[in-house]
Amino acid sequence: MNNERNLPEDTAQELTSVQSQPPSQTQANLTPQGNTNLQPPTVNNNYGNGPQIGTVGGDVVLQINCTPELLQMLPSLFHGSVPNIITANTATPVPAPAATSTEQSPTEPSQATNIPHSAPTTRQPAPAPICTHAIAWNSLSNERFNLFVLENEEYSNGVFCIAKAKAIQNYTNEKDIEQFRFLDADAIAELKKMPCIFAKRNAFYNHTNNNHPAVIGRITEVINQGETIKFVFEGFQAIPQQLLNENVTALGLARAALRNELDEEHWSIKREDLIQILSDLGITVI
Repeated sequence: MNNERNLPEDTAQELTSVQSQPPSQTQANLTPQGNTNLQPPTVNNNYGNGPQIGTVGGDVVLQINCTPELLQMLPSLFHGSVPNIITANTATPVPAPAATSTEQSPTEPSQATNIPHSAPTTRQPAPAPICTHAIAWNSLSNERFNLFVLENEEYSNGVFCIAKAKAIQNYTNEKDIEQFRFLDADAIAELKKMPCIFAKRNAFYNHTNNNHPAVIGRITEVINQGETIKFVFEGFQAIPQQLLNENVTALGLARAALRNELDEEHWSIKREDLIQILSDLGITVI
């Protein structure tokens, strides 16, 4: 994905604060909560200028529902994911086709002479079991959701980290900043109840490629690690990130004329009903 952006010179302006409207009005102007002064990032290279935290590995394999259009980029942005292909004509996800192995199956010595060396047997790996997420998704909160946008850090096998300097500092209601500032047991329990958007920074300011996936899901663990916070998460379904760019006001995301919240690495909490908003936009978690 190309991270190069052409940013006009007059982008140093405050985000527009406007009156909040019901989530179903996807074209309404919504007020981003908390501090909404978004400074234009200075891109020094293809990896941006966020803090380099380092890749965090884990042992969780994500089974993520994914349309064919998003299949190509999903594994590269969400390492360790096992895509389940969904289309408009399928009621259940289907495992993505696995690579075919040409490894020869072991044989008994008495049978080995009957198998030509030039014709090895073909072994097809067993498909991954189908995992549906609809019940878990619809059991999450309809009052708030978490938004994670990563830049240098990776989503790796269901684990990622984000710097505390980027965590619920901006674009979040002051009451939520106070409630989740110290990440005590009660705060973590509440975070686990919220639906989440897991995204990588836009390829361009205010928009991204049509096949750029974001993933919706939930947090399962939150661990303080010095200057960073480690999250273990469960991804349910990939959605086009461009759909989020086109509906930032419905989602309550901070925005300006030339950029929005998906252009900056951070974690914020939004006081919106994500499940209903995505349903209104035609997204059904299977």
